[in-house]
Amino acid sequence: MTPKTKPCLVACSVFKDEIKKLIEQDELDAEMVFVSKYFHVDYTKIEKNLRPVIEYALQRYPGNVILVYGDLCLGMKDQMNKLAKEYGIVKIDALNCIDCQLGGKGKSLEVDPNQDLFFLSPGMMDFFRHARDMMRKEGFEEEVIKELFKDLRGIVVLDTLGNCSKLVEEINKLDTGLEILETRNIGCEGVKDVIHEAMERNKKIKRISDRMKYCPTCGSTNIFWASGLPQLWSLWECKECNYKGAFVLEDGTLGAKLRKEWKIKG
Repeated sequence: MTPKTKPCLVACSVFKDEIKKLIEQDELDAEMVFVSKYFHVDYTKIEKNLRPVIEYALQRYPGNVILVYGDLCLGMKDQMNKLAKEYGIVKIDALNCIDCQLGGKGKSLEVDPNQDLFFLSPGMMDFFRHARDMMRKEGFEEEVIKELFKDLRGIVVLDTLGNCSKLVEEINKLDTGLEILETRNIGCEGVKDVIHEAMERNKKIKRISDRMKYCPTCGSTNIFWASGLPQLWSLWECKECNYKGAFVLEDGTLGAKLRKEWKIKG
């Protein structure tokens, strides 16, 4: 694919190394732009920094943007899916970062039904190390930090990059007080699968969207050939805003933008 036809992945940087590896190995054909994983301590900061990146990507790759974030990454009330819907973009089918690395579709709940395991991949390990360092700078005592992990059984290491020994060494430096229960060499397959599935969904949506007609005034798809007198037969009529004219849109991305602006106007 050429740069213009490639999908653009708007992704959390927790996946940066895995996505870059997949692209380097020709297992993924996409452009990419990342938002820092360190914003994950604050939903407001994630959204504030994610929105302009999505808008930038849509300008450069209209109708071809994939959101690589989990359902829960903006909160527990489906905020991330609502954000994707607002911008008319496809999101991967995964609950969170760990679910994505395990292959998405809620696989993390199957692996950890009691949610008492601490999964650490390279990106997640780096995030928690940074979070721990920030807590230390803010004056939190080590015992208070360890208290955050008291209800967890132990750590499961997810080796996505083939550097297990380095990961284990770094995890031990975190000094969480938790035992490493298991090491899983999962590679990048889970990340690849969820992104490929989202890319296929986006292709299907584009094929449907390319066949649809949109009102040039309000972006509605509720537009048809005008009925009535013969002189109206070559005109389009919108059932929502009452537009009548010879011009109609076939660009789904522009239609979605007009639709959003129309709704804001009220």
